[in-house]
Amino acid sequence: VEYISTLSKEVQLTAFHVGMPPKYLLDLFKEYTRVSEGVIKTEIVDPIEQIAYASQFGNAINADERKVIVQSGDNRKDIDFSLRTLSEEKITNAIANVSRAPRTVYFLTGHNEYSISDVEFAGLSKFKQLLTDNNITSKTLMLGISQSIPTDCDVLI
Repeated sequence: VEYISTLSKEVQLTAFHVGMPPKYLLDLFKEYTRVSEGVIKTEIVDPIEQIAYASQFGNAINADERKVIVQSGDNRKDIDFSLRTLSEEKITNAIANVSRAPRTVYFLTGHNEYSISDVEFAGLSKFKQLLTDNNITSKTLMLGISQSIPTDCDVLI
């Protein structure tokens, strides 16, 4: 509640659910709108009835799939709740992910460090992808050449 009440950037929650949505989903959305004082906008879409509107969000949604799309500006995070109940924690984490400014992580290179592009066992490509999924940009840095840490660096690894 404390975090949601401090949001200033508009966030859109769009749930895709075929048929009558569950009461907990309606209650969750109503609470997010209330606590954020309207900064969070919510809607529940039946992708079968509103197929043209649903198609604007990319992948076609079928009757077995339930999804919430969280958007703020150009950032988007999809939450699939087809097999598990949608939790407040998942929604709030997605809101935090799309609403905060992107961060930048620099990985040192030049002395046989693990590579962020290497997909082999000793590579960090999966870690880089996890960072990207969480709105964190990964870059490499060779201090022998640049002699200083860039000003946009939030974390140096």
